[in-house]
Amino acid sequence: MIDKFISFLSNNLSDYDWKKAKCVLIFSEQSLNRNIYYLLSEEFIRLDVKPKEYKFFTNYNRELYLENLNDKSKRFNKLELIIFPDGHYKENYFWDEKKEIADKLMAAEFFYQWTNDTLMNRIFEYEKDNELLKPNYDENGDLIDYQESWDRGLFLFIINNNIISHKITLYKNSIERDLPMPLPPYFIKGLLEHQLVTNTELTNEWKPWNRLLINSPHNSIPYDKWQEYVEYSLEVIEE
Repeated sequence: MIDKFISFLSNNLSDYDWKKAKCVLIFSEQSLNRNIYYLLSEEFIRLDVKPKEYKFFTNYNRELYLENLNDKSKRFNKLELIIFPDGHYKENYFWDEKKEIADKLMAAEFFYQWTNDTLMNRIFEYEKDNELLKPNYDENGDLIDYQESWDRGLFLFIINNNIISHKITLYKNSIERDLPMPLPPYFIKGLLEHQLVTNTELTNEWKPWNRLLINSPHNSIPYDKWQEYVEYSLEVIEE
């Protein structure tokens, strides 16, 4: 794979008197940053090539990154590859701890939006499947859509020994009702992972918690006002 990439790079640099080239790939579970540079004299210059042209190389290394992510002896989130005109190269796969923490913190900080969006979609499906929605029909009697069953919601989660208790309260015209909707397994897994990461690896950036309350506006939560809608807290739970 590296030989193929070296050939690709050499072809793109055939018009330059280059000294060496550098490819830097930075991985996270959600994204990939990629840059290729070439050295003419004393300064590296970014090579203007489309990412899809060397997708074969980035895809290969992304699969390798994901494959080794849970193995501390093999994992990496950054690759630096130095290539010389004669074809020889130096490669360095390494794990950037600061980047790992930054990635996890960013994911944690936007978890409330994923929670809100996921539950809004799940509530609609649950109420539709259980015939709790009022349908709208056209003049021919064909289904158009469904009437909104709520305009605001409270989503409460309390975690005790990796067991989640939850309560979903929906409001329509100030009238409240509890929705006995079970949480899907993927949501339970995501919430438990969120608590584990924030309560262990992100303790310098995140206060301990076991209770999460989201005041859903039945829409996306404004990023600049998220504190008005989201509350993390630590409760003493009696056994």
